[in-house]
Amino acid sequence: MSNIFKKIKLNITLFFHGLFQGLRSADATMTAQVSGEDGSDQEVSHKLEINNVYNDLLRERQTQEVQETIDMSYRVAREAEKYEVTLIGDLGDDSVGSEKELRAVAVKKVSMKYDKHPEVYNENGYHVILIQDNKKIQKKSNMSAAATDFIREIALNGNDFDTTIELRYDGFTPRFALQKFVTKVVVREAKSGKKKVDLYVPAEAGQFTKTDAILIAELHRIMDNKVKKVDFLDILALSFVTDKAYGADDYIWYNLAFLKFKKISIFDGNFVLTFEIGGFQTEDIVEAHRTESLDKKYEEMAPKHDGISIEDVGAIGRRNEKLSKRQPKRDNA
Repeated sequence: MSNIFKKIKLNITLFFHGLFQGLRSADATMTAQVSGEDGSDQEVSHKLEINNVYNDLLRERQTQEVQETIDMSYRVAREAEKYEVTLIGDLGDDSVGSEKELRAVAVKKVSMKYDKHPEVYNENGYHVILIQDNKKIQKKSNMSAAATDFIREIALNGNDFDTTIELRYDGFTPRFALQKFVTKVVVREAKSGKKKVDLYVPAEAGQFTKTDAILIAELHRIMDNKVKKVDFLDILALSFVTDKAYGADDYIWYNLAFLKFKKISIFDGNFVLTFEIGGFQTEDIVEAHRTESLDKKYEEMAPKHDGISIEDVGAIGRRNEKLSKRQPKRDNA
């Protein structure tokens, strides 16, 4: 779990590094505007405050400002996932006098729990509780590289990346790094409460490298009972943090422990590696990083209402609308 949290913390650090770099380009303009009006040092102190938070993040100092920054980042990211932004309007043309009107409209997404999940392997009709794609993410050692360099690096070296899921073994390094080949993780639950996890691996060898083709041949031998035991299926635990998963919000940490390999099936062009789950643990990372100090700041910034709240106004409006519809229509005189 510590490795996953380190990756998340590093991503947050990189995000704020980009943010602060962007702010730097506006420093001269902002300073000129503030100093030109009253000669105050407010902008300078604000810039120092931002830099201090960034330096504390780099040095992993657990100051109140750092904790609030991480907390706010998680809250904003989760809230943003609830909305889909669409640009509406006319860009106009480049002619003189042409008016360009463009506005962003945010529409709340329908909750995933009301959506039908994608078709997955499910021979016993278990309840599908989670589907998470296993995405390629930038390797920690390459985090300082530019995005274009990273994409080029992936193309040159197919194994030079980390993944959404993390597989752990009991004190040994397996023959294959299975997490590099898994494309999807599906967690299913029986009525008895017993849970299974399916790991999806593409079954087509033509698109793979030599190493991948060897793995596919090995999986075929396991299916045909030609191989009794292989180390890469002896998984101690599987963990990941949800990212646009079916059945869960983002930033939920899952730890599936004491996996027991059961069988391999073929479904929709994929090997489906099925394991029984011995231990099941989750944690909401957003809530784990929630700070009381930031809660109080949000409360202080919230608009104050005397005697009636926004929710009350909405409820009264809806009630009046229903009452108006019930009124009998009057004949025109």
